[in-house]
Amino acid sequence: MKAFILMRKDISFCFSWILVAVILTIIAPIYFIYMTDINRILFEPVCLLSPLLGCNIVLSRICYIEDNYGTRKFLSTLPITRSQKILSRYFVGFVFIVFFMLVAVCNAIIVLDVSLHAKFLLIAISVGHIFEGLYLLFYYRWGVAVAQYAFLGTIGMFAVIYYIFDKINIPLLNITVNIATGTILFLVSVVIYVISAFLSCIYEKNIRL
Repeated sequence: MKAFILMRKDISFCFSWILVAVILTIIAPIYFIYMTDINRILFEPVCLLSPLLGCNIVLSRICYIEDNYGTRKFLSTLPITRSQKILSRYFVGFVFIVFFMLVAVCNAIIVLDVSLHAKFLLIAISVGHIFEGLYLLFYYRWGVAVAQYAFLGTIGMFAVIYYIFDKINIPLLNITVNIATGTILFLVSVVIYVISAFLSCIYEKNIRL
């Protein structure tokens, strides 16, 4: 219950950033569909990366606030363990991953009139779990700056890989061809997310309050 109270405070402190992230998630695919001439190449990665960026905007803001010395001193006075604090961050990350992916899918179906398969949602949420799990792990191990650089670097690497696959006529997001494979990827991403949370609980003890 104490962890949920902390989670609610995180959301209330970052409410304006949540609105900005939702707008980005909605606007980015619309822009690339109607305002560019390279829709076929960019639409799929934009639909995947825009909710990831939206989620990262919110989560990085939460981590930035927590990384402040005054915030750390305040958290140390609360009747909440370090593990509860960390797990609340991971739960917030999970909720935002699902939320922003659903926003992206609803935007594609309702606004853009683009049909997306269920496997897309599985892949997107799975990739979101992996990205945010690594982000939080890097944050609790090395701090918010390193976590942010690592996230942006991974986004850039994904974009390059997608572009290369597209150039050789292998649609990267179509490699997972059925729901079963997508489900396996989802379960693997959950395992990675849980392992990341476990390692963060270990590493966080080295972070100075």
